[in-house]
Amino acid sequence: MTDRREGWALLRCPHIALPTLPTDDGKNDAGVVAGLCEGRPARLPESVPPRVIIAVCRQVDSQEAWMGELRRHGAIDPLVRVVVAGTEADSAPENAARLRAAAARLMAEEPDGRHHLRPRWGARPGSGSRRALLGLPPLAYDALPTVDPRRCAAEAGCRQCIDACPHRALTFTDGQVTLDPARCTSCGRCVSVCPPHATTMLGSQLANLELEVERLTAEAPGVPIAFACQRRADLPGWAVVEVPCAGAVMPGLVLGAALLGAGAVAVAHCGDACRSGDGAWPREVVASAATVWQERMPSLSPPFVFVAPGAIPPTPRRAPVLERQPLEEGWATRTGFALRALGRAGVLGTALHEERLAGIGRPIIEAAACTRCGTCARVCPTGAITQAAVPNGTAIVIDHARCVGCGVCVANCPEVANGAIRVAPGFDPGGLQGPSPAVTAEELRCERCGGPVAPREMIERLRALLGSDFQEQTMARRCPQCRGLP
Repeated sequence: MTDRREGWALLRCPHIALPTLPTDDGKNDAGVVAGLCEGRPARLPESVPPRVIIAVCRQVDSQEAWMGELRRHGAIDPLVRVVVAGTEADSAPENAARLRAAAARLMAEEPDGRHHLRPRWGARPGSGSRRALLGLPPLAYDALPTVDPRRCAAEAGCRQCIDACPHRALTFTDGQVTLDPARCTSCGRCVSVCPPHATTMLGSQLANLELEVERLTAEAPGVPIAFACQRRADLPGWAVVEVPCAGAVMPGLVLGAALLGAGAVAVAHCGDACRSGDGAWPREVVASAATVWQERMPSLSPPFVFVAPGAIPPTPRRAPVLERQPLEEGWATRTGFALRALGRAGVLGTALHEERLAGIGRPIIEAAACTRCGTCARVCPTGAITQAAVPNGTAIVIDHARCVGCGVCVANCPEVANGAIRVAPGFDPGGLQGPSPAVTAEELRCERCGGPVAPREMIERLRALLGSDFQEQTMARRCPQCRGLP
């Protein structure tokens, strides 16, 4: 049997329909637990691994005392998933696919010292027993975002996470992004908008979220997927994929799920207790994805649904809306990757989309003003702008699909006042096909050693700025290593 400290544990109520699951995927099957769905489990394992899936026929309260018991026995809150599964016999294959996909995501999570957890008191159990009345409420743990300074682009001017945080929990202090845990609600918005994926949160790693959706849609083509926090885990007829908050969902996640073969995609808002606010953000995300869909495929109704608090969306038909398309890693937050896949599917068209769409920007370089210095390529945190060698010089290359609109290139361009670069909203289907040179430059060569001096456009700009002070011999004809040599 798998070591209890590793793998994942499955606890299930007696009512769900479930075939036999394989035992070679790290699973520790605790078997059927009577009373689990009523919140009064008859027994719980004496020890569990950090990763636990609770499969029940209806919503359970994650703050109940028995959840605290699971924590004491080894479970880690951000790695506990509640899956509300069907009870009808014909739902068994989809139930199994959901559990396997959720398990794959949890197994990819690595609980270690890099991630921060914040303890908090849960709600006091309402059982009315003397022990519950006199005892302390269960202690729970929330994952907090962690910023990797080695990947963070804040020093280059990126403020995406700071600007996106609905509670102003992030600031730029002493050269780095700093978190105020007292303000943070663990909504995950900062994780979703971080251009270089430097911000992470245990249980909500973006690559692992993508893995769950990819596995689920591969095993259950046409499955309707709802992205929701644990408070909205029970949406009958929908396969709920847990996110820390509806406010962490980006258009790429919604579009990408449809491209992978989901029958429909919903984003559910939990209401007044929402970690990120009033639901305006997820409503906008769904609306913007639907707008793009309607523009590009007017004959096919958008399969996207915003689920208001307390509402239950109608169950859609279980059939893929599009033929499954491969997606590049990072598609959940880089909207351009989903759009590029729509282009490969032949449904993106050619018309320019000029409205703002979260997760993508349109970098535009004006050749007449650009000096080809390469600063934009050096600071771009997503690889949307790079510098490449071409015959007799260099090129500034733009991969439009990788741009998230962070504006770091604009903030660092020495010629921005002259209009050398800007990031426009929306997307251009013609630029989403792949990397394309935006400008090229002839590289002047050193008359002494033949090494590179600088792009011709940069030299001409220096000549215009310095006038009579421009030194032709040292600035235009010699590389830095040969200047001053005979």
